[in-house]
Amino acid sequence: MPLAVSIVPAVTVAAWHVLPGDGPTTRYVVVDVTNNTEWDAELTYGKDRVIGVQPKEFCR
Repeated sequence: MPLAVSIVPAVTVAAWHVLPGDGPTTRYVVVDVTNNTEWDAELTYGKDRVIGVQPKEFCR
């Protein structure tokens, strides 16, 4: 039984920036993402952090 799978990128990174943190050894990374699909998407980062991105939306 043949099976065809299409993988469509859901969340793409549009831009990213590194900002100063609270001290000399910390930094914050800001990521601009776009959901290019018709469905909700989630971007998981760190241990337990999740950003929800609506269909065809941009999020920072």
